[in-house]
Parts: sequence; C-alpha cells; structure tokens
Amino acid sequence: MAAATRTTPPARRRRGLLGGLAAIVTACLLFTAGPAALAADEASLSVRRVDATDPDAVAVDLIWTGDRAELDKATIREDGQNRPIATLEPLRNAGVVPGVVVVVDTSRSMAGNGGVRMTQETLRSMIGDLDDGEPMGIVAFDTEVEVLADLTTDRSKLNEAADALVAPETGKTAMWDAVRKAASMFRAGGDVQPNIILITDGYDDASDIGVSRAASEVARVGGAVFALAYGAQNQVDVDSLEKLVSRVGGAVLEAPGEEDLADGLVRVQHSLDDQYRLTFESHAEQGGTDLAVSVGGETVKTTFVAGAVASGKANLEPPASSRSLLPSFVRGDLGMIAVVAAGGLAIALAVVALIMFVSRDEQDLDKMLQQYTEPGVAEEEEHEGLVQTAFVQRAVDLTEEIATRQGILVKIEGKLEQADLPLRAAEALFFYVITAVLVTLVGLVLGGLFGLVMGALIGFLLPMAILNFLGGRRRKAFESQLPDMLNLLAGSLRAGYSLVQGVEAVSTEVDGPMGRELRRVMTEARLGRELEEALQGAADRVQSKDFEWAIMAIRIQREVGGNLSELLQTVAETMINRERLRRDVNSLTAEGKISAIVLGGLPALLGMVMYAMNPDYMTLLFTTGTGQGMLVAGTISALIGFAWMKKCISIEI
Repeated sequence: MAAATRTTPPARRRRGLLGGLAAIVTACLLFTAGPAALAADEASLSVRRVDATDPDAVAVDLIWTGDRAELDKATIREDGQNRPIATLEPLRNAGVVPGVVVVVDTSRSMAGNGGVRMTQETLRSMIGDLDDGEPMGIVAFDTEVEVLADLTTDRSKLNEAADALVAPETGKTAMWDAVRKAASMFRAGGDVQPNIILITDGYDDASDIGVSRAASEVARVGGAVFALAYGAQNQVDVDSLEKLVSRVGGAVLEAPGEEDLADGLVRVQHSLDDQYRLTFESHAEQGGTDLAVSVGGETVKTTFVAGAVASGKANLEPPASSRSLLPSFVRGDLGMIAVVAAGGLAIALAVVALIMFVSRDEQDLDKMLQQYTEPGVAEEEEHEGLVQTAFVQRAVDLTEEIATRQGILVKIEGKLEQADLPLRAAEALFFYVITAVLVTLVGLVLGGLFGLVMGALIGFLLPMAILNFLGGRRRKAFESQLPDMLNLLAGSLRAGYSLVQGVEAVSTEVDGPMGRELRRVMTEARLGRELEEALQGAADRVQSKDFEWAIMAIRIQREVGGNLSELLQTVAETMINRERLRRDVNSLTAEGKISAIVLGGLPALLGMVMYAMNPDYMTLLFTTGTGQGMLVAGTISALIGFAWMKKCISIEI
C-alpha cells in the first residue's frame, strides 16, 4: 500500500524490566467501567472468556498480573462448590495467541499535540518486540478509516504501516467506524485472541454508527478494547470510551502527556503475556451457573451457560441489579426536572379525573330533573364542570368553540353518553388533548424518536380505546337485560297497563343501564317528548340494534294495531334465541380467537424474554435508526395481522 513517509526521531527503547511493567499495568486490565490510573501497581485478576462446550474440561481464560507463584494457590467455585483445577497454563501453551489491532486517531489535533509522532515511535518498538507468530494490525482514522496493515506477523509490513501514520491538515474523527473495522479483522471463534488498542484525543463526529453498535461488533468476535485517552481529559470523550469498555472488557487509560502515551502502549502490549487458561470439570446442568475464581486474595465472580462459549464483560458478568432505562441526556438535572414535571402534571390530571368520576352520584341526571318529576323540590345547583379557575375554564370554552365548529363535540358527547361517563364533552376533549401531548413529550424524553412515536400512539389512541371499551361493555350489559325487560313490559300490558304506564312500572323494577335509560325516557316523556322518540333516543345513546328492533315493533303495532304484549314476548324470545346462537358461535370460534391473541402477543413476549437473557443483543432495536424502523414496521405489521385474524373470526348475528 502506497503511503506518505515522514521523518521521525529514533525509536525509544523500553525502560525498566518487563516484569515491572507488567505489574504497573495491573489496574488497566480490570474489566470495569471506570478509567484506570497509569500509576496503579496492584495485582489484578480478571476473566476474559469461559468455554463450557465440554463439561469435563471447562476452559476459563483469565488475566493475572500479580506474582505468578500465587497461581499455584488458585481456587475455583461453581455455584458455591469448590472444584479441583485440572490444568493451569499460559494461554499461548493452550494454542491461543494474542492478536492486536492498533487503532490510531490521525486527525489534525493528534498531529499538533505530538500524538501521532509518539505513537509511531512506540509502535516501532512494539513491532520489534513481537513474539514469533503474534499478529498485529494497524488502522488509521480521521474522516475516513484506512487499514494500513491487516493482521500479520510480517514486521516489515507493520513498520511500513507505522511510517504511514500521517495526520492530515483537515479532517474529522470517525472513531466508531474504525473500531468496527478493527473488530472485522478478527474471525469469531478463531485461535487469535482479539485485542484492540484505541488511541484518540477527541470525540467522534464522522462515524455512520454509534458506540453501542461498535461495542456489539467487538463483542461478536469476543474482543476487548484498551483505550488510551490522550491529552486533556475534558477534550476526550471519556464517557463513551468507558461505555465501550464496560460492555466488552478492557480498560480506559488516561494519558495526559507523550510519556504517558508511550508507557500505556507498552504496558498494554506486555500485559497480554500475563494470560492463563484454567480448566476444571463442571457439574452444571442447564441454565446460568455462577463461577468464582480466586487468585492471590482476589476473587472475580462471573456466570456461564453449560454448553456455550461466553466472552466479553457484558456476557460474563453476573446479572446486574437494575439498569436505568433513561437515556444519558435525561439523567442530567434538566432532563430529570422535565420528566418529573411532565409526570407530576399527568398524575395530577389523572387524580382530578378519578376524584370527579368517583365523587359523582350515579343518579346525577335524576337529581337534575327532579324539579320536573317531583314538583316542589328545590332546584339543584347547576353543574359547573371539572375546574373553576378562569384560565382553565377559558381554555375549555375555547376548545368547545373549536370542536363545535368542526362537529367533533357531538361525536364525543355521544361516546361519553354511550360509556355513561359524567363528563362534559368540552372538558373531556380538553383534558384528552393535554394528556396525549404530555404522554407524547414524556415518550420523546425517555426514548427519542421511537419514544415519540410510541408516546403518540399511547397518548392519542389509548383513551379512545378505553372509551370504546367502556361503551361496548355497557351496551352488552344493556342488551343482556333487554329480554327480561320486554317480558316484564309484556306482563304489565296483559295486566291492563297502558304502554306509558308499563314502561314507568318497569323502570322502577329494573336496575343497571336498562333502568337508568328507562327512567330518563320517562322523564323526557313527562316533559312532552313522544314516547317512541324518547325510546329511540335511548337506543341511539346505547347503540343497541336489538333495542331499535323492539322500538320498531312497538311503532308498527301502534300504527296497524294488534296484541302488543304478545308481540313484545315474541321479540324477547327471538332475542333469547339469537343470544344462544351467538354463544354457540363464540364457542366454535374460541380456538381462532385464542390463536389470534397468542400470535399477536408472542412477538412482544418473546422480545421481552430475549431482552432479559441478552440485553446487548436486543438494545440495537432501540438505539439504532435501523432497529427502531424495523421495530415500528414489525409492530404495524403485527397489528394489521391481528386485525385481519380478528375480522376472519368475527361473525355478525
């Protein structure tokens, strides 16, 4: 590969004994989320990989940077039970060779602060000290990502690649694209252990992917990342580097100066020699198994699944206690204030609506009309609505005016009457819009664009679905009382009552939605409305076809004459037979209905189970644009399929 060459100072030799350098790098090799200090000199233990495909010889790859004599005292516990160690040997003796891809930021800032020059010098020294058969690769990135050297043991090619590290005069930083490219240079499950050394001094501003996708690519090949944050800490995206390392393992090293950068590179390279493979006979059966490895007074707890291979911190660490579902920008002070304010307002609206709903007497309508049905009773105070403040009342009035012009208010009033909710249509519409907007904003804050879509669907569609459900439930209760009401009315007519007297007598005997509607019918009849029109108004409010047929029978009889009691009894028997047929059909279509429910809920349930088992695998659906688009498309397709199946098994009787 042709590349520009620049003059660099002679390569700096390693200082001190290799053993001392290995001891210094101890804290850098812990698979934890925080950055490691370069001056740490404590012994450190970490687990990189567990291969449980052979239960008789489960292989545990670990790093121990302390006294090697302590390895003779190593112990291992499986589900709290001590297991004898079969073998414990250096990783190279087990046929695994550490492979390294050095990913270097060659943006303009790295040239100005000496980062590129120091990296070149240290890389030449590292290349000269490579063991035979130990591969290395070099990737450079600025606006674009360039592979200067594939994984190779050819030192001449690696030196040429190191010489080709030249920072451009202009350019951005495609850091996560470079990490993905470095991960793709390793073969998953190969004999070369993947290790990525990332050197950067800034933030990513040019990649096509994010840090989560980069971490997933590294985890897929079982790699670890050792990130060197070069320069002042406030100029480096340390938070994103820590997020990357916390998911795949490795360390974040702060390298404020050139000497720190050189020492960090040398330490990371040499630390790969302090890796060992431990084998033991497992007694685990199915499911997750806890594992604890102890060396030199340190203990690392991990988990594995019998018959599987796990590598990387996210797959090896025991289940976390709780994960925050809030994105990073919400965890700040302003984000939390916005969430708390929106949630508090939504809760306040819900409490007000609940109090008003519970406190309303079920017989409000009867009380309002008492002055007409029972002369002499003092007129009740006029209902003034849910709220009395001038601002809210003005907003409700404005909402009512707009909705009246658009014809929306009549439809909403009909829905409220059908569901028997004691709310004014304008109030219900106002609070519906406010609540829907708040839920949508909360969804945007919690989940970005995907949360916005889900919040809008929940905020705008769920209240209407609940209203339709309540109306349908009341209609079913009304229709279940209809045959008995017709039989009672027929009996009253046979006893000598007129139709109006019969309806009044039945209204006092029947409870539930039927009694309430008949009492309203009688009140309207006393105010001068025709009985048939009042009954038809009740049928329109409840949306009951059966009641409309009964009213039609009454109208025909009153026009052409005949025995009304026998007619009503015949209508009642017809309705009873239709209800029996409807139940028979429901029994025959029950299998199809449960199939629709299972098929409709299975994707969501399976997704939750997969998220609980492997959150990193499922996180891509929520954190990437492609995943969110697929999730929305899948949800819409599932809803269409569910509606189609429901239509196929819905039989009108």
